[in-house]
Amino acid sequence: MKLTGLIALAAGCATTIVVAMSISHHIVRAKELSQLVRPTSFVLRPAALNKMLAETEAAQATTIPPFSVCSGNVNVASLLPGGAHEDPDVAETNSFITLTEDQALQEVAQSSSLDLYHKIALLGKTEIYDVNLSPLKNIACATCHVPYTGFRGGTSIFNATTASQPGGVAITNATPPAPNYRFGPRNPQSYAYAPFSPILHYNATQNSFYGGNFWDMRATGVRLTNPAAEQAQGPPTNPVEMGNIDTACVVWKASQSDYASLIESIWGPQSFAIHWPSNVAGVCAKPGPPPASDPLPVHLSAVDRGTSNSTYDHIAMSMATYESSSDVSAFSSKFDAYLAGNATLSSEELEGYELFNGKAGCNQCHLSGTAVNTLNTQAAADVAPLFTDFTANNIGVPKNLALPYYCESKPDQYGYTANPMGLNFVDLGLGGVLSNTTENPNLLQWKQLAPQ
Repeated sequence: MKLTGLIALAAGCATTIVVAMSISHHIVRAKELSQLVRPTSFVLRPAALNKMLAETEAAQATTIPPFSVCSGNVNVASLLPGGAHEDPDVAETNSFITLTEDQALQEVAQSSSLDLYHKIALLGKTEIYDVNLSPLKNIACATCHVPYTGFRGGTSIFNATTASQPGGVAITNATPPAPNYRFGPRNPQSYAYAPFSPILHYNATQNSFYGGNFWDMRATGVRLTNPAAEQAQGPPTNPVEMGNIDTACVVWKASQSDYASLIESIWGPQSFAIHWPSNVAGVCAKPGPPPASDPLPVHLSAVDRGTSNSTYDHIAMSMATYESSSDVSAFSSKFDAYLAGNATLSSEELEGYELFNGKAGCNQCHLSGTAVNTLNTQAAADVAPLFTDFTANNIGVPKNLALPYYCESKPDQYGYTANPMGLNFVDLGLGGVLSNTTENPNLLQWKQLAPQ
């Protein structure tokens, strides 16, 4: 195919995706079409939510600055809580997280009547909205995954400039354009519908990898048979995200929480039967990563470390259960209702759907539950399509030099350098995972498939 053909195909897919979005935009805020779609249960009490929105919407939105290398013209620290110009979106996100966690804890206190599934989902939700699981108690998993933006970053200025979201650790010795907060190299991925991704595997016939979580598929699911659970284990100890210095810190903090008894009731009384060292609070208040000479700074016996590791697995598995629940992955769009025979597409939507499944060839990769050049005239092949084939593709997107990560090339006040390569960093995606002896769980067969 000629280059012009590739460009035309890309343009065609872009057009149809816009039309498809008009079909599916109620996935996040399923309010208006209550008779057509399944209502989402992820709501706060109206009075609390209205009060929060009134307070944040009254504030003036932060002006979006022009492009700058490493977004050096964005004073991140000033926009976060305690900063000189706290961004209203930041304030809204933090208020939402606080209100949601408070409500979840009230449900935990009354959870004895729930069945096992709903207990686990409630536990996962409570963990995801708990800022106390971070070293500085200033960031939760939900900070980068709020429901009203599709479980992704909720701050307009960061979405429009830095792309990735600031982590929980300030960099006090930074000089512009280097950022004054730690950032990762990628935009946070939505966890809505992510739990339906299969365990990472290689299909030799198709010559492609399928499954896993994270943009680079490194949460393979091989160990826990659950990619979403393995994904949930990443951010808590990622130095550029929540930044815990040891997985045991997350377990210790959970043991001190108001939902500790729910963890024990679900996963067993042994969950926190751990002899914690006397300095655990101090160790866990310092952001990671740990020094190479002391990779597990919460010093535990072999048995206690095993117990802590198991509890960390269970915490993550609870999060994955919540992410797969109808609170997050609701299948409540107009398109879902259409597949169920309970809604009719407009002529424009139908035209877009026809193009999506036909001439544009979008459903070759973004599987829509129907075959190529066909419509849902009879029973759909898949009544819950996810518009993905669970593969990774190099589509030639260039570097986004607005990412602050490119300028995190010097040690911060803790001695940590996030990106020693600076502007020379290249995100290798899945190829980097396959080459990594720590992240690749199947070195014997997969390492040879890494780009050379």
